[in-house]
Amino acid sequence: MTLTRRFDDSDYKADLLNLFKPGNGARPPLLAGRTAELARLGQYLTGIQGKRDSDGHLLSQVPHDIILYGPRGNGKTCLMERCRREAVRQGIDALDLRPGQVGTLEKLAGQLLFNDDKALWKLLKKGAPASLRLGLPSLAEAEWRALPPADKARLRADYLVPLLAVRCAAAPLLVAVDEAHTLDPEAGRTLLNVSEQVRKQGLPFLLILAGTPNLEERLDRMDATFWSRAKKLGIGRLDEAATKTALADPLAGKGVTFDPPALDEVVEESQCYPYFIQLWGEVLCNALLEARSDVVTPDIVAAARPEAHKERDHYYGVRYNEFRKRGLIGAAVTTAEAFVRDQAHYDTLLERLGGDSAALDQLHELGYLWRQDGSQLCEPGIPSLMDYVRVEASRRPAPVGKPAAV
Repeated sequence: MTLTRRFDDSDYKADLLNLFKPGNGARPPLLAGRTAELARLGQYLTGIQGKRDSDGHLLSQVPHDIILYGPRGNGKTCLMERCRREAVRQGIDALDLRPGQVGTLEKLAGQLLFNDDKALWKLLKKGAPASLRLGLPSLAEAEWRALPPADKARLRADYLVPLLAVRCAAAPLLVAVDEAHTLDPEAGRTLLNVSEQVRKQGLPFLLILAGTPNLEERLDRMDATFWSRAKKLGIGRLDEAATKTALADPLAGKGVTFDPPALDEVVEESQCYPYFIQLWGEVLCNALLEARSDVVTPDIVAAARPEAHKERDHYYGVRYNEFRKRGLIGAAVTTAEAFVRDQAHYDTLLERLGGDSAALDQLHELGYLWRQDGSQLCEPGIPSLMDYVRVEASRRPAPVGKPAAV
């Protein structure tokens, strides 16, 4: 197909326009830069398929849950969805849940044990393997059918652990909960403790929780058994090489190439932030179609830049107002000024904020700055967001709230 005919082809246009997907949890055309995380998740999927004992029961090789945490827009949801789809491909039962679906013990039990009465009756009828000794109630089918819905819901809740054990003995189960930092504490505590109790029986159950950087703090408040032993995977921005791959490879699949200087420009503009990578991919595709070009040149980047900056500044405006409502503008400006290069020590930031650890923790929770588990080195969540906050703060009246000490 010649270049002219390609750009007259409606299917090609549609493919290019829908290639990149900036949005909340939308699947990117290429999940670049997450090789280590995908490998670790793959090991866990292999683990819950496990081996069988002499009685034919599955034995779990998963010693703990998985915690995915990091600033919004860095691809936690996409990573978890990729894991879920791979689990299904391997024949593993997989549940994709949100906090609102498990806000009470009854709702949680309903999700984990089938809201369908027939499926639940099969679990009751089958009973737990003798080796598990889980004490399920003995009910005749007539008694079961006579139970009102409220009693069936209570039965699910009261016997959640043994019934879930029966389910996992039949087939491995993956439960993925996104936005887990918003979990109701009681429901979260129950979920974490159920996971530990079922896995302690040697059964194939894997729980993945994903949330913002304050997820660990939220889990601490739940006071759940053994959650601190979970495998923690921090998800931050990509490196430059992965960013180039995420931009160039999907376009190469459509016959589009990058001039190296143009690719360097877009990498810098994107800040290696996955949401912005998808945003830039989208505006570049629009510019390519407008110019009827199959090469991303500096001129194409220049043509795409106004739309990219418009969307970026709108996003930053929302983030700025979030800081303002929490009285964090002063702390955000002071924090931005502390990043002379690309990293700063936590204690240095705390000193510049006059010891206001609450403000620093909130900025971390909101993804304004970021540090990996156990590290004292912090980095900007998005460097250009810090620049935006400094400029906007100089233009607007002083915010109401406690000013940060310098």
